[in-house]
Amino acid sequence: MPTPGTEYPRVLHVIGSFNGGGAERVLLTVLHGLIGCPQALAVGAEGSLLPLVPGAIPVFRATSERELADGMIEWRPDVIHTWLDDSLLTAIVPAALLGIPLVHRLCNISSAMAAHDDRDARHHRLMAGALQTATRVCALSSAAADDAVAYYGITRPQVITNGFPLAGARSEVTHSAGLTGRPVVLAVGRLSIEKGHAVLIEAMARLSRSHPLAELWIAGVGPRDGHLRQLAQALGIGSRVTFLGFREDVSSLHAAADLFVCPSLTEGFGNAVAEAVIAGMPVVASDLPAIRTDVLAGQPAAWLVPPGDVGALAAALDRGLSDAATRTTLVEATHAVAGRLRVDRMLEDYRVLYANVVEDARVAA
Repeated sequence: MPTPGTEYPRVLHVIGSFNGGGAERVLLTVLHGLIGCPQALAVGAEGSLLPLVPGAIPVFRATSERELADGMIEWRPDVIHTWLDDSLLTAIVPAALLGIPLVHRLCNISSAMAAHDDRDARHHRLMAGALQTATRVCALSSAAADDAVAYYGITRPQVITNGFPLAGARSEVTHSAGLTGRPVVLAVGRLSIEKGHAVLIEAMARLSRSHPLAELWIAGVGPRDGHLRQLAQALGIGSRVTFLGFREDVSSLHAAADLFVCPSLTEGFGNAVAEAVIAGMPVVASDLPAIRTDVLAGQPAAWLVPPGDVGALAAALDRGLSDAATRTTLVEATHAVAGRLRVDRMLEDYRVLYANVVEDARVAA
């Protein structure tokens, strides 16, 4: 909590768009939670979360380095905080020219992400140079920090794990499913290839042999939406897969579902898993370092399966829907995990980081 009379740094957060991804929702939590810390937001494009930004926080459009520099000059921040790769590459030059210290937050396992998109060697060089130029780099997990050292050749970033619950409007679930008494499997995440939804849909098709009434709800938006709908139809389970689109009432979805699943092929942290664990849900998730170590901290609070393994995922879902005793054991283990993911701890870590960066810049000057 802020100390009365304390003067906090002015922080300008920079992000390319403000849709419902994990990084954007954590940023929204910071915007809501850092009481007393002057903050502003620069965005490159519109997004579904913009209406949830507190009204007292200025929002700038920054589609180019020049627009961003104009916003920096107008608002005069003490520190810039960039949240995704594109925002770092846009902000690094104007921040350096204006002499403003810059903090960048690594949100993913960079080497794994490179295997799932079309980034080339030039992008890698630009990111490595920008990260070496940044005043400070932080990462959302130990796995992401270790990967950045190996992949970009930078000093190991400070780790600031995400805090929960994430900020945002929560409303009653409006989807009519869940009132039918059928078992419901829930997945939450951006519809992009690295999130593994195709593997999940194939696993659900296999699950139909033992659980023919089981339904899959997928909450999220992204470029794979059309492909995933076609895949569900082709596998004959189109009527049992419901695409919910962007939802900010995730807690209500937790309450309406029987089992949570995270089929990701790579994760920098695993916000969706953390939220489900905190909600006390039985969870099936990919056995990824960030999930196993940074979210679960080694606790047996989820069934972990090899990422990309359709058969293993289908078997875990079958067990999750069939074995009530094991579900109860998993839920009991969630209590040991939830306490580690406090939002107040994350907010204080960022508050201290900003203050240290500004003080270091003052001393250097």
